Amino acid sequence: CQATEWNQETFDEVESATLPTCWNGPLSQATDGEYSSGWQVVSSEIEPMGVSVATNALMGYATGETVMLEMPPVGVDSSLNKVLQFDMMGRQDSGVVEVLYRSNISSPWTTVDSLQVRDHPDQWHTYYVDLPEVSDYSRLAFRLSSASTSQIFIDNIKFSSGYLLNATADENGSIAPKGYRVVQLGDSIH
Repeated sequence: CQATEWNQETFDEVESATLPTCWNGPLSQATDGEYSSGWQVVSSEIEPMGVSVATNALMGYATGETVMLEMPPVGVDSSLNKVLQFDMMGRQDSGVVEVLYRSNISSPWTTVDSLQVRDHPDQWHTYYVDLPEVSDYSRLAFRLSSASTSQIFIDNIKFSSGYLLNATADENGSIAPKGYRVVQLGDSIH
């Protein structure tokens, strides 16, 4: 797959029980209601492991091992800082999801962020990850690690240009709200 200027993946146009074109990783298979370790897009029409997803979403499933999913190469304007944003919810044990980065196909993988899977089966959480110098042919991946059984759902992956701030301050200097904000070049910070 060639580097493409892709900014968003909602999985809504991807057939269930497959992976999007140019996404590489082990495909999770369902046999008699049991999933094998790996990744697949699940449809809103089914309830994998008892979880109802509103639209199509990416499911990662690990049973005591590590499974990695590599996204297609990114073709971006390297003069702009990039922030990766995605929604995630977790099931079962407290596995770890790592966001990995490499500048090209022959570079080693570097962990950009490591996120603890939350055990909130019906609650999506939005995550923001400040990326290193993303340029043409940069690669990103998700790696799910679990000591026993862990399941995650990821949806609405998108790239934004800007910088990640952990909080904002009002005109009186009070820090609010907690959380994150992506700011663009030229934005004023109050």
